[in-house]
Amino acid sequence: MQYGLKLFYNAYLKFNQDDGWAIASHITLSALTSLFPFLIFLTALSGFIGNSQIADAATTLLFGDWPREIFEPLSQEIHIVLTQPHSGLLTSGAILSLYFSSSSVLAVRTGLNRAYNIIDMRAWWILRLEAILYVLIAGLALLLIAFLLLIAPFSHLWRDKLSHFALMPTSFLYSSLHYAFAMILLGIGIFLTQIFLPAQQQGAKKVTPGVILIFLSWLGFGKAFAIYISHFSNNYVATYAGLASIMIIIGFLYTLAVLFIYFSEINETLYQTRRELDINQ
Repeated sequence: MQYGLKLFYNAYLKFNQDDGWAIASHITLSALTSLFPFLIFLTALSGFIGNSQIADAATTLLFGDWPREIFEPLSQEIHIVLTQPHSGLLTSGAILSLYFSSSSVLAVRTGLNRAYNIIDMRAWWILRLEAILYVLIAGLALLLIAFLLLIAPFSHLWRDKLSHFALMPTSFLYSSLHYAFAMILLGIGIFLTQIFLPAQQQGAKKVTPGVILIFLSWLGFGKAFAIYISHFSNNYVATYAGLASIMIIIGFLYTLAVLFIYFSEINETLYQTRRELDINQ
């Protein structure tokens, strides 16, 4: 018990030393400014592939399981972005969207590099190109998963066949499977980010404790924040007036960023503690 408390306290001290609060703010702002450029790029990419409906399905996969109170203020704007025509992948608008959507990748990398005590000496343009590559890979993977899960004709055939054997309504079963798949996708995304995004690749054993803590804390906070907003949303309206919706989103994303960076610090603190114990033995 004492060891665990000391570990969390030392990680908190390191979090402060690494400007964790400021980095979390940077990640939050970058995520907000990258969201719509990424959706524009996603729409252009799906049009280039030949099925413009995939972008809408991918967005459902991304945001469908967010707490309704957080996602609802964004839903109308996201719908507008997805229904706007984008002439193709190689247009200047799509290329600029790809460029700007990579900013959030760079912000998260900065936080991870500090958490893992890494100094990245590469040129800025190499970092930007690598971030763009990650966005491109993420976009393609998301569209592929959305196609297989939500668009492909065999998914409807699968649901029809399953309805003959299911002990519960097929719609409930399918929504439950969709939620479970979204959670698996979230866990895999956090895990891969922790391993590959820092300037030096991290070991799976090293990042696993933080990945588990990030995943559980994100789920718990999402549920708690949704309950809080459903009961106290009037406080935000009274304080921020017309900015209430955006302040709710900022508060939500900022807390997620803080949890992500802090539990990354837990990984490094635990790793260093184990190293010291091995040396002393």
